[in-house]
Amino acid sequence: MNTHDRKPARPFGVTLAILLCVLFFSVIPLISVGSRVMIERHIAGNQTFMMPDGSTVDAVSGVDEGGALDDDAVRVQIAVSVVFIVVAFFAWRGRSNVMRYLFMAAVIGIALVLLYQNFVLFRDSGFEGGTGAALLGFVRNINILFLILLPAYVVWYLNRAPARAFYRGYYLKKELDWLAAQDED
Repeated sequence: MNTHDRKPARPFGVTLAILLCVLFFSVIPLISVGSRVMIERHIAGNQTFMMPDGSTVDAVSGVDEGGALDDDAVRVQIAVSVVFIVVAFFAWRGRSNVMRYLFMAAVIGIALVLLYQNFVLFRDSGFEGGTGAALLGFVRNINILFLILLPAYVVWYLNRAPARAFYRGYYLKKELDWLAAQDED
């Protein structure tokens, strides 16, 4: 095969970056919102509860019948997750340099918003002391670390030569010369 006819293949690192971002920025948030909505609907729909002794209770104290989730927040989360999946799909397909930049911007934008939310939650949290606070602090630190490392990986890898060639759709002259030298060996 002539090296000039080669189309750049999708590098594994691009696939890995896109799959990780879809998992953490779309799939997990959609599962979280979906499970909370289902639980709240189940609790709000069951106004009679069976006790272990067989008796029934008409109302449960402490259950908010209106639900704890704001409908607008649910719609925003669903919209952001679906739009990100669409952007990730077109970034996975490649062949447009614009998609490379759009995907990087989407990842950085979502990560910055989530970092901001984490810092506000940390600042405003009233959790102090106890084993639950230590676990919450550990999870929050891992989440913040992830929100820094994943966008850094995406920006780093999508700016590497194989990823740029994939999104460009062709190799540059110096890349073709290197590929030809590799074919001769």
